[in-house]
Amino acid sequence: MEVEETKRFAILRKRLDKFNYTQPLSKDSVVLVERILNDLIKASEGYQNQKREFEELKVSSGKSFDMIDPMKREIKKLEAENNDLHFQIIKIKEEMDGKDIKWKTAYSRMEEQKNDLKYLLE
Repeated sequence: MEVEETKRFAILRKRLDKFNYTQPLSKDSVVLVERILNDLIKASEGYQNQKREFEELKVSSGKSFDMIDPMKREIKKLEAENNDLHFQIIKIKEEMDGKDIKWKTAYSRMEEQKNDLKYLLE
């Protein structure tokens, strides 16, 4: 039992020295310090993993933004084309309405002339 505790103490002391924690350590606090050191290592590893994932996401989002810019330009171009086509449709409709009125007026005049000629024939 004593040998095991001494080994455990020696291993913990080496691990602490590795992280530059050279302060004195009593055998009574070995269990607590082991748990704290393990939690510290897990937290540090978790931080490194999160940092790596963040960097990967940053690169990925940069690529996404690079893909979005050409799409934005295409959307602006299509909006301009759409506006132009809409303007042309309005212009053509106005022309057609004007021609429709012209033909209806001409038709009305012809109907009147027809009625006048019918009257004269009778």
